[in-house]
Amino acid sequence: MSIDYVIPFVDCSDRNWLLEYRKYVSGVSDWSNNATRFRDWETLRYQLRSIKRFMPWIRNIYIVMSVSEMKTVLAIWILRAVT
Repeated sequence: MSIDYVIPFVDCSDRNWLLEYRKYVSGVSDWSNNATRFRDWETLRYQLRSIKRFMPWIRNIYIVMSVSEMKTVLAIWILRAVT
C-alpha cells in the first residue's frame, strides 16, 4: 500500500511571507505568534531523508509553501537532500 505525505513548510527568512504573516497576527500574543515556532531547525532536511530511508511505502511527498518561497533556491536544496 502506497500513501502520500504532506509537509507544511515556512521559510521564516522570506520577507514576503513575513509581511503577510504580520497582517494576520497583529494583536495576537500567545505561543502561536512566537518567532521560534517558524525558525528553521533544518527539520525538513532530516524529515525528507528519513522518509526516503525508512518509509518505502511513501508514493509522493508534497511540500506546501507560499508562492514566494517557491522562487527561492529551496527547490535545489530539496533535490540535494533527497538524492
